[in-house]
Amino acid sequence: MATKKVLLVEDDVAFQQLVKLALGGQDCDFDVTMTGRKALQLMQKNSYDLIICDYRLPKMHGLDVLQAARSMNDACKCVLVSATPRDALETEIRKAKVSGFLQKPASPSEILKEIRKAL
Repeated sequence: MATKKVLLVEDDVAFQQLVKLALGGQDCDFDVTMTGRKALQLMQKNSYDLIICDYRLPKMHGLDVLQAARSMNDACKCVLVSATPRDALETEIRKAKVSGFLQKPASPSEILKEIRKAL
């Protein structure tokens, strides 16, 4: 499998580390940012295979980040991360054409499973 380019947009440092741990054995090249604004800047410079994005980010909504990602690269897969249960976000998830969903807290095996499914 070719190296996958992944952007992680997450303001929780502990969850960032958990995602990195879960994908440690995978062939992934990571960029990490804590803000939606920085994510948009990175997406303009790089083409990503996968964007993993927190639902609640400071100053910018995670779904806005994912919609921007899809408008720049329709082939990009997007996984939304939230502490809010999926059923409460189902309508927004469908509208944003999200490829996967991770509910916090998540184990490394759950993270890996969802990301493999999305890719």
